[in-house]
Amino acid sequence: MPKLAIVVAAYRAEKTIGRTVESLLACRGGENARVIVVDDGSDDATIANAECGMRIVGPHTPRLRSGQAPTDRTEQSPAGSSSAAVSAAPRDAPRNSLIPNPQSPIPAVEILRLPHVGRPAALNAGIKAAEGCEIVLFTDADCVVPPSWIDDLLAELGDYDGVGGNLLPGERTAVELAKVLRYVHEFERGADLAPPYAGVCLNGNNMAIRRAALVAVGGFDESFLHGADADLTRRLLDAGFRLRRTTGAVTTHLKVDGLRDFLRTMHKRGSTVRFGMKSGEENAWTLARALLSPWKWLLADLANVPRLAALGPPLRRARMWAAPWVNLAAGFANAVGRIHYYRRFRREG
Repeated sequence: MPKLAIVVAAYRAEKTIGRTVESLLACRGGENARVIVVDDGSDDATIANAECGMRIVGPHTPRLRSGQAPTDRTEQSPAGSSSAAVSAAPRDAPRNSLIPNPQSPIPAVEILRLPHVGRPAALNAGIKAAEGCEIVLFTDADCVVPPSWIDDLLAELGDYDGVGGNLLPGERTAVELAKVLRYVHEFERGADLAPPYAGVCLNGNNMAIRRAALVAVGGFDESFLHGADADLTRRLLDAGFRLRRTTGAVTTHLKVDGLRDFLRTMHKRGSTVRFGMKSGEENAWTLARALLSPWKWLLADLANVPRLAALGPPLRRARMWAAPWVNLAAGFANAVGRIHYYRRFRREG
């Protein structure tokens, strides 16, 4: 079996990281796997909860003192540049080897502590720390994986360079159903991805990519606030790597948003406008159209409601039919966010 690394970037994830780590340690097929949790400068109990139920053993690199920063920090990579992002990640960043429950097939969990550098930079640090591993698996600090997750992803990877699975909502509320409604077709069938990038990407909550491919394209672009997964997918495809989406590997999202939190998140995701600005596809006209597109998408969402059955029970009809209207509000929040970030990025040059 190839050597594996499982990279989890965590920032203020105290409520969920413990369950994430527990689910990873319960995975089958982890005998050759390392779990690398990259703490992105959390100021809460993220580290303590990640270590819950484990004991620290030596020898290990001492923890950073409060306010102390590692040398060769990831954020020293030039903003907006991904070409050296992985190579610039801290090779000797402080990390602790943690011994989990001895019944776990995964021998240890390593924790890298960084200052707050952002999710893409934290993931690049994890990729760098995974030196010597052939395949890097990714999930998020607010997700749980099934015991078969490693085996599922490796089986679906085959001779591809990267594979991505689906993220199931932890609860079937109207907001959580709205999140997957527009992508429900991805729960029905897998697909090979091909250039040019067409909007379907590998998601960092559930994917496996050969480390050589990640290094070849420079890892994640650290200039992205949101959309780094889509940008990585695009660059991998443009570089000739073979990618696919599959229904054969799933993770479950622990975070359950209320409507206000969801709208706030969708506004922030307007920062993905940088993706189009880099390719020259985003301009004032496309932003104006973005204010009208929620109505167009409403019709598509209403048509897709019956397809939510692909998620399996329990599903309540009232929540299913409320989901398109949640997406309508979210679409307007996102459009306003796109305009906001477009202006901001233009000012920043």
